[in-house]
Amino acid sequence: MSFELEIKKIERPIGIVVSGGRTATAFLGKNLSQVFADAAAFHEPDAVHHGRIISDIKQVVPRFGFYRGGLGKLLGRTGLRTIGESYIAGKLNDEEAAREIVAHRSRFYARQTAKLVIESNYAFYALLPVLPRVFENYKVVAIVRDPETWIRSYLNKDDRYGSKDYLDKLGLRISPKSVGDKDIDAEWQGMKTEERLAWFWRLVYQRIADASDTDPNIRVFRFEDLFYGEERESSFLDMARFLGDFLEMKFHPQLQANLLDQIENAAPPP
Repeated sequence: MSFELEIKKIERPIGIVVSGGRTATAFLGKNLSQVFADAAAFHEPDAVHHGRIISDIKQVVPRFGFYRGGLGKLLGRTGLRTIGESYIAGKLNDEEAAREIVAHRSRFYARQTAKLVIESNYAFYALLPVLPRVFENYKVVAIVRDPETWIRSYLNKDDRYGSKDYLDKLGLRISPKSVGDKDIDAEWQGMKTEERLAWFWRLVYQRIADASDTDPNIRVFRFEDLFYGEERESSFLDMARFLGDFLEMKFHPQLQANLLDQIENAAPPP
């Protein structure tokens, strides 16, 4: 008779920022450590980007180990994005996906000395249903952006389904075929970049909407309210309070003057 040991959950408070990208996730990963007094914030800490592979690997390997942060990344076998897309495709069940996340993230989180660890990482959108199996204490802020300006922002950057998307060129970018969407897969080759982006936006935000309907630890905020609305400071603080509000520990945010004026690399709404 065989059996599997129960997953040992990550116990420390973890804040997660998730979206479809192009929603100031890099800005939040860089600056949320300044909003909370005792927090360490990161933007996609296991990501390796085209054009800076060597420098990224030098950061990622110490965080996640040689295989999970190095060789496995180069082979397209490890990393949060890979785990999530395997989960969506049905190659991993809830238990298996949870084990993969714990195995991949435990070392990284354990090495942080701050009481609150915040990870701004779009790839969590694929794994929201399994987070209760992974974390003892977690909060998820999901940021949704108007699809028209979201698509325009991606087109301007040209790095998802565009000419600069090396993952797509290598066949590693998520697609209808990889997740079993046969109807769209039949049309995929003839679709424009903006049509492919629209498919991805719907995939991401349908998963976020479904998860937030059943998990009180997930709350959705509008990108436009947080960064461009007339009440953006109060909206941002509302978001931050939720992100730092845990059952046995609360982290109180303080918004520095003019912080929201420093948002980078985001096309504004019309």
